[in-house]
Amino acid sequence: MIRKQVLKWSVCLLLGLFAAPISADVTETARFNVTDRVIAADLPAFTATIGGMGNGGRLTGRNSGFEPLVYRTQFNALGDAPNRIVGDFVSLSEHYVLRSGALDGAEVDVFRVEDTKMRLVRQDRVRSGGHHASGWRALQKNGQALAANAKKFQYRWPVFFRPEASYWFFVRAVDRRGNLSEPSQAVQVRTPETIKRGKRAKVETKRYEEPDIPSAARVSAPRNVSVEHDQTGLLTLGWDAPQSGRVVGYRVYITETDPDQHQGYALDLVGSGPDIKTGDLVILRHKFYSRSRAQLYSNRVWEASEARQSQMGWLLGYSDEPKGGIWSLKPHDPATPVAHGGETYLSLDVSSGNTAVLRKYNHSGTAQDWYPILDPDTTYILSVWLRGQSPKPLKFGMLGRFRSREIVVTPTPQWKLHQIPFRVPLVDQGSEPGGMQIAVPAGAQVDMDNLRVYAEGVPYLGLRPEDRQRLQNSGMSALRTHGFIKTGSFSYDIDGLTNPGGAVSGSEQSMTLPQVFELMSEGLVNPWLQIEPHLSRDEWLAFAEYLAAPYDNGRDTPITKPWAAKRVGQGRADPWIDAFDTVHLELGNETWNRLFAPWVYKSMPNHGTNKIVRRGQAYGLYTNYVISILQESPYWAALEPKLVPVLGGWSGKPYTAQAASVAQHGGLIGIANYVGGWDEQEGPPAPTARSFAHVLAHLSQRATARTEKLVEDAGKQPAGAPPLTAAIYEAGPGYALNGLNRRSVSAEEMAAQEAVMKSNAGGTATLDSFLGRATIGVRVQNFFQYGAGRTWSSHAEWHNGGQVFPSWALLTLINREALGDMLEVQTKEVPTRDLPKSGGRDAVKNAPEVAVYATRNGQRMTIVAVSRRMPGISAHGDTGRTSVTVDLPIRNAERVTRYRMSGAYDTHNVFENAAQLISEPYPVPDQPDQLEIPVLKPGESLVFVFDGIS
Repeated sequence: MIRKQVLKWSVCLLLGLFAAPISADVTETARFNVTDRVIAADLPAFTATIGGMGNGGRLTGRNSGFEPLVYRTQFNALGDAPNRIVGDFVSLSEHYVLRSGALDGAEVDVFRVEDTKMRLVRQDRVRSGGHHASGWRALQKNGQALAANAKKFQYRWPVFFRPEASYWFFVRAVDRRGNLSEPSQAVQVRTPETIKRGKRAKVETKRYEEPDIPSAARVSAPRNVSVEHDQTGLLTLGWDAPQSGRVVGYRVYITETDPDQHQGYALDLVGSGPDIKTGDLVILRHKFYSRSRAQLYSNRVWEASEARQSQMGWLLGYSDEPKGGIWSLKPHDPATPVAHGGETYLSLDVSSGNTAVLRKYNHSGTAQDWYPILDPDTTYILSVWLRGQSPKPLKFGMLGRFRSREIVVTPTPQWKLHQIPFRVPLVDQGSEPGGMQIAVPAGAQVDMDNLRVYAEGVPYLGLRPEDRQRLQNSGMSALRTHGFIKTGSFSYDIDGLTNPGGAVSGSEQSMTLPQVFELMSEGLVNPWLQIEPHLSRDEWLAFAEYLAAPYDNGRDTPITKPWAAKRVGQGRADPWIDAFDTVHLELGNETWNRLFAPWVYKSMPNHGTNKIVRRGQAYGLYTNYVISILQESPYWAALEPKLVPVLGGWSGKPYTAQAASVAQHGGLIGIANYVGGWDEQEGPPAPTARSFAHVLAHLSQRATARTEKLVEDAGKQPAGAPPLTAAIYEAGPGYALNGLNRRSVSAEEMAAQEAVMKSNAGGTATLDSFLGRATIGVRVQNFFQYGAGRTWSSHAEWHNGGQVFPSWALLTLINREALGDMLEVQTKEVPTRDLPKSGGRDAVKNAPEVAVYATRNGQRMTIVAVSRRMPGISAHGDTGRTSVTVDLPIRNAERVTRYRMSGAYDTHNVFENAAQLISEPYPVPDQPDQLEIPVLKPGESLVFVFDGIS
């Protein structure tokens, strides 16, 4: 059965079950007075976040341009040493993935807090043989131990471990105070030639409390450790208990490195300089031009599919194994004919192996919502540059539902662009992943670059016509580039970031700065750049030059201005900074959130004051450091008037105030503030009147208090520093997802949640929260996110109609029609309701159930009325309707236009354009200084635009 139908039926069933009965026609009244007092001058347009964006980005994926794999990470040093940086297994082995030596030759920057600044105290490299990633790993989670009466431990080899490899085990006892014994004698075991999949051994553990300070008097170690293998490959460790009776449990440890050769997790440096100190912030940078399993990967992930994937958009195995072809990334000749080739291309040699296959799963059917759905009315292009020394043909074919005959492509000795058009016969209505592949036959040697799939008629990663129209009509003042963050340790460098779209390794859908700037200039929006904080000092200076340096062909050269010359070579003669009113710059994303590790901050010592620098302060000081580099640029005079630094805070946490307390350069400081969802620690709403009322109470119960605290925190910058402006970096309807916050969300609950959050009432709650926060002092607010799809999105997918969701419709209406000075609105009379404590929300007494907002811009005044009411909630028989009177500070108006959403509060646009924004002439009131709204329906938003006022 098609999933779309299941979701529709689920929503209809739930709506039918929970519809609130109405037994009487009860209408409340409300009265407001709009004054001349300006409470927020010149309200700016709202902004939005984008993920990956551009024609073909989702179909092609990351790094189909075959660029070097840029590895970068960040951590804090764990010890003092002259020329060694001690880290942990997470940072220096990528969670036990990288083997020792993988990061030899990497660059490192070492930062230290001294007094009021974050300083770069050392730049160095990891010496040959200087990357160490060897140590013991516990097989029980932290704080967990085998029972005290355990005398053995059964362990089945994971199938992804390396066959015929040596491993070592030891056991430690745990006493009643949580202290660990010395290790037992280690025993060596060798994995079988073939590791077979089998049922995991059941292991029971119990919690124990780890001591803050381990005791010197510990129990003795377990004795006589032995090991046995049975025929199924099950490993059994046995031991004798220590003679002491204070044991409460045991922990078992494993390593793949001979214990006599353990070096821990550390980096030995080439040069000399200031000693490394505990707590120093370290940023490591490295590049991989191949993916050698033998040189890079630990035995623990030998057969793991995650390691086998090459961090490229088209799946390709390890680079040094003949069975799948030997490959590497080689630098382009400066005179290469490959357009937008970037630094490298893929060189694939299958002369000594079997057929090599580059494969990508990139589409599916309407019964799922992860992959794109191919349109039978669209012609798609598979585009690839090829060069080969043998005439052996390559074969392009489809996988899955549209498996079809193969198309043969024959490489030539010189580079040649091949563009293969193809179509699908119908809309896939299933859920099986479909894909595309290129098979390179045995005996062939081929060079390849820029392997892409996109719709015909628009350049690869270009702005599609529907996006151009939507963005231009939205009035959004800026787009926030979420596609440049969430990179993890495989990211990008400044070379890739400033390449044409597609020629970068680590960004989402291979987005780059020039590609994003082009999209935004066409969409008439400003850039809000989120860039990972790992760029070096030279890279930040290159960033400044690329954005802001003029270039005179008669005077400048690629030697004197290489980055400006690169921009000019891409077709942009004028500095990009000239194309925009502002450029926001935000380092990373939610730099307190472990989901975005390693680009998060920890507390550090201040070596000038001997105090602790809190993690939010460390983040703020590092941002100061980056801005100070940009200030050194010769092009700072051009950047400064338009560059807006952004600090991302943490809603309800001291991180925000900590970052503000050290911010030296002004700009924005923001938090996220969603209407419900997992960000707000809330589960999925149901389509009931009470659940809709809960959604509509977001401003009263959650947003107001959080916003007031944000405005307070924004005022905590150092004395003499430019002011910080309160901002909301993400907002809009929020969603609960299965697995997040340890919640389980069923398909039926997800369907109901979609219907609620993409309903008229969901749109009203979003509009109410944006306007309500503006009255408190928030200047810049961001909708998350622009794009088509389920959950966080502005529009439906094309196969569901492509219609706009109410939240986006209402926010963009404000951008187009209602900007200006926000005026004070006094409440004279309003229905109220006591809101009970719920989850993370506080109880609120006498919360107003209707609100009015007002703006004025010259001879235009806009009045927005929103209802937070639902039928049957305040009292039995209450219809939830309200009669509203608004007193206005005007004498007359030439005309009035009313905007409203069609349908009821629960009308949604998940599958069809049921809730539409309607514009209609409205009679000029007989008394122009008074607006009468006979009926404001439950969960409704009404916008009245008065033109020609005096």
